[in-house]
Amino acid sequence: MVLKKGTKILLDNRSKYIQTINLDGTKVVLPVYSWQIVTITTKNQLPYSFGIDCKSEGGTTENGAMINLQALIGR
Repeated sequence: MVLKKGTKILLDNRSKYIQTINLDGTKVVLPVYSWQIVTITTKNQLPYSFGIDCKSEGGTTENGAMINLQALIGR
């Protein structure tokens, strides 16, 4: 996924397990069958890529997706 810094995305947990999402070092905990809107940002120089790590209660999934933040290039 390619986004601009400051873009808001919806994280949706359609699982019967609590999900902990790691977005570039920021942890977001999604309770069972819930959702949350988060702002994608970083303190790193752009362009910048990072993985979305997702672990469910008792699960082992990591690096479920990648986000590429675009550099601001002339207007």
